[in-house]
Amino acid sequence: TEDGENKPLTRVISLKNAKKKTIEEIVNRTNKDYSHTLFITHAEGKKDAEALLVEIEKTIKISKSFIGYMGPVVGSRVGLNAQLIAVIPDKK
Repeated sequence: TEDGENKPLTRVISLKNAKKKTIEEIVNRTNKDYSHTLFITHAEGKKDAEALLVEIEKTIKISKSFIGYMGPVVGSRVGLNAQLIAVIPDKK
């Protein structure tokens, strides 16, 4: 949030639905006319992060992508297999 509080975007029942909702939100919040730089950080879920990257690349233009490990402060707060995604539009 703007206050720096960590809050889930929404609640979903399964990992499959979480991925679907994540991709849906990314598509709804990005400008289709731009390429984007994508950052995915994960808490011991590299294979899932790589799979999510592949799915996102099918829906929006990605110029660069980075996958990294979530730090211990955030990771201990959100738990194993959590993912944090940032999408930044490239300048024209």
